[in-house]
Amino acid sequence: MGFNPSPGAGISKHTLLTDKEVDGTIDHALISVHDRQVYDIESWRRLLNSENYKAGYIPKKSWSDPYINSIEALVTDYRFVYAGGRGISKIDPITMTEINFGYPPIGEYLAFDGTWIYGVSRFDGDVYKIDRDTMLIIGLPWSTANNICSIIYANGFLYVSVEVPGYFVQIYKINPVTMTTVPGGIWFTASAYEPYGLTYDGTYLYIGISSAIGNYSAIYKINPNTMTTVGVPWSISGVISATIRSLITDGSCIYAGLDNYSYPCVYKINPISMTTVLSWDAGESAAYAWSLLYDGKHICVGLDESDAGGGAIVKLDRNTMTKVCQWTNLGAFMLHALTFDGLFIYAGFNERPNGGVFRKIMKDIDESE
Repeated sequence: MGFNPSPGAGISKHTLLTDKEVDGTIDHALISVHDRQVYDIESWRRLLNSENYKAGYIPKKSWSDPYINSIEALVTDYRFVYAGGRGISKIDPITMTEINFGYPPIGEYLAFDGTWIYGVSRFDGDVYKIDRDTMLIIGLPWSTANNICSIIYANGFLYVSVEVPGYFVQIYKINPVTMTTVPGGIWFTASAYEPYGLTYDGTYLYIGISSAIGNYSAIYKINPNTMTTVGVPWSISGVISATIRSLITDGSCIYAGLDNYSYPCVYKINPISMTTVLSWDAGESAAYAWSLLYDGKHICVGLDESDAGGGAIVKLDRNTMTKVCQWTNLGAFMLHALTFDGLFIYAGFNERPNGGVFRKIMKDIDESE
């Protein structure tokens, strides 16, 4: 069963722990619930299967807002879920209700450094630091005159990819304390645009960029200390509208999600050789991999509107790149964002006419709960 402490047994209510960190044996995640108790994963599952739960103790599995038509970004601090669109909604993960709101236009992309939330106003070119408790802006934003396409917190810094008019891409390194640019950013000038994918594997940054020449998409490996490219990029050419929408790492390989019409939409890439290992084809005419998530075991893919008639989350075996299970919601489409708090997967979606967040447990069967 593993370590299952009594409520508040000397464990920070803000921190996700594992039993391995506590007693060096069983790797069960511990998560705070409403600042009152700490449960491990198995305790959560028993709670969710209990009669109290079935009777409505935790009645909601989704949240939506009639004033928001899309959720573009999600992060979790393991207490709450933060959903970004035209503003940031702070959501209670148990009741799936909004408990606070950060005002527009912040939130089209989000990052979390363990203390602060960082929200992007994409077309204004601003990055704001936000207090999680009050959802108020702290200090002045970092600003650029161009469109921001992705943000990540890694190695003690914020990294922001920016699309510059004239087919240029720039990646900025930002000091999150002072919210100022660290000298030495990197430029991509070969007809580059749409730098949506940005991830970090503990050593290198990776950025996915499209080119206006020859329908060319590439992933570049970047040394974050020198902000210079390393080696030869991974590339795929000759694919119509093959924009790299999302990048993640499992610590060993890089996974790229593309918006392909008739080609594989997820690629597994060796980060040393920057070559394709395997790929997964959704087998549908409009399956765009807008978002990717690594849950510690599987790769989860947030698909756009599919032949099934709605958005879907597909769980892939990362060794074989084959489908393990799938959840489809016929009322939602454009699953732009995924996050994971140790038990639940949260999916941010567009829904006619509202946007919102689904909370799901993805089981290793044909469908999720």
